[in-house]
Amino acid sequence: DLESMCQLLARQQAAFTTVSSDNGLQLRAIASAPFTTGLGNAPPTENGFAFLSPYGLPYLPGSGVKGVLRQAARELLSGEWGESLGWDSDTINALFGYECDNDNAEHQRGALSFWDVIPQISGESLAVEIMTPHQKHYYQESRTPHDSGQPVPISFLTVPPGSEFVFHVLCDQRLLQHTAPHLLNNWQSLLQAAFTHAFDWLGFGAKTAVGYGAMRDKQQLERARQQRQQEKLQEAGIVVGSSVWSGALVKSVNPGAGEIQIEHADGRLATGKLYSQLSDAAKK
Repeated sequence: DLESMCQLLARQQAAFTTVSSDNGLQLRAIASAPFTTGLGNAPPTENGFAFLSPYGLPYLPGSGVKGVLRQAARELLSGEWGESLGWDSDTINALFGYECDNDNAEHQRGALSFWDVIPQISGESLAVEIMTPHQKHYYQESRTPHDSGQPVPISFLTVPPGSEFVFHVLCDQRLLQHTAPHLLNNWQSLLQAAFTHAFDWLGFGAKTAVGYGAMRDKQQLERARQQRQQEKLQEAGIVVGSSVWSGALVKSVNPGAGEIQIEHADGRLATGKLYSQLSDAAKK
């Protein structure tokens, strides 16, 4: 139900507007690969899928978002991916919480809470993907492996690429003031770095090891699109940027070449392209 999907996100957005800028973080992402989750759920068919009850809409649980970002923070801390970008063990415990192995020790609740994510599906429906496990006779029946088996294709549901995911994160400032007051002013930048690492290397949902759940930051995609557009305009000889010349006069117009020459009050001249002669991409 696309209408319910949009209404549920609108409800989340309305609730998030009541959160102060210091207490919340919102990030939009676009799926660059199919997204699936809940494959292990008990289904009426062979493979499950996570639907949000009672709406029947696909969703990414907030607990799943938290798990991915915690792993992203741990990987940044390890140093194997370059700089830690400010992450350390105490910061991870303060933001995500800590569960002690020792029953006599106290557990620690994290300052961050993550909302469920309702994908805004690109198109009008979910998509169907196929996986075809081979060597069933070897893995499940303990028989000698060979190439004459009969693999059975298995279908499962996915959210198609191009769908939008809106992440909402809240921070308990009171708790953070008690556990790690030095993070009050930079927890958002730390979390942004964790999101970036998760988008680049981890993914969300199931089957991420084979490429599912990959996403890109929508804001970064928009900046990249604008940069490509500017480069195309520059290659076409169109000056990117603008300035206001008060009292300027049109000195000449050359419809054949699609050019116009403007004279500034101080005598400076500038030549540009007529709007009607620009390409559709340049007009945008």
